[in-house]
Amino acid sequence: MELEDDAWEDWKKTKIAPDSNSQILDGLDTGKTYMFRMAAENAAGRSKWTTFGPVVCAEAMEDPRINLPRPLTRLVKIRCGEKLHFQCPFVGRPKPVVTWTKVDSLPEEGVNTLPEGVEEKPLGEHVTVRESVGMAVIHIRNTDRSDTGCYKMRLAVGDKEAVAIIKVAIVEPPSKPRALKIVETIGTSVQLEWESPKDDGNTEIFAYTVEKRDKRSGADGQWFIVYEKIRHCKCSIDDLIMGNEFQFRVKAQNEVGLSEGIATKERDKKNYNREILLTLVNNNLLTRNKGFRED
Repeated sequence: MELEDDAWEDWKKTKIAPDSNSQILDGLDTGKTYMFRMAAENAAGRSKWTTFGPVVCAEAMEDPRINLPRPLTRLVKIRCGEKLHFQCPFVGRPKPVVTWTKVDSLPEEGVNTLPEGVEEKPLGEHVTVRESVGMAVIHIRNTDRSDTGCYKMRLAVGDKEAVAIIKVAIVEPPSKPRALKIVETIGTSVQLEWESPKDDGNTEIFAYTVEKRDKRSGADGQWFIVYEKIRHCKCSIDDLIMGNEFQFRVKAQNEVGLSEGIATKERDKKNYNREILLTLVNNNLLTRNKGFRED
């Protein structure tokens, strides 16, 4: 290891006696790594330096290492409102220094490192961090969506460091789908289309549930499932009963659960509420508006 002359500091200004072959160096920092050099000197001048090291100032030395449990090496999903509680075992001697930071964004799927240049922030005041022998604990009593991100644990022993990244997504059911409408009627069939929810609940939407009900059952009437799981934002509902009026509803699904439903209702430009009803008459499926003016 080559070091510039100005990188060295005198341990003592006084010289060591020429008959001495050992010396105790005090005032060193535990855990730090040092390089040493020495030279002999007589009336003619000083010899070349003899360098040795690196030497760690510790009774015993063990490199820092974080032993994350396997579930914490993958993306951890926690339902919004539930607790976050991670126990992170580690080793290192002398006693390591543990620090935590957070990055608000998540990397792409399968990436376990943080992009360069991202801002690392201190943990919020609602986050509790504890440390015991060989174990670091991070805890949040009630999580919310803002707790999503990458939690970075640093473990330092002197000049050596270990790092672990825990990726956390706080998830909840999605918001309801948008802009549900009837786009076509053919015979006893109807074609529905809608838009995906504005908020996916911080996890992928994998399906939609489509329901129908007879308008004669009233506002509190029972809904019947037409499609329990459908992937795309459109569907065809067939074999409707002649002479009946129907209303349709769509819900989004993610791994947390179902969203609220959006039914076939929309508001027109004249400040009317209208329900799109379907009536089967003489084998023809017709649409009509039934509404009232808001006061």
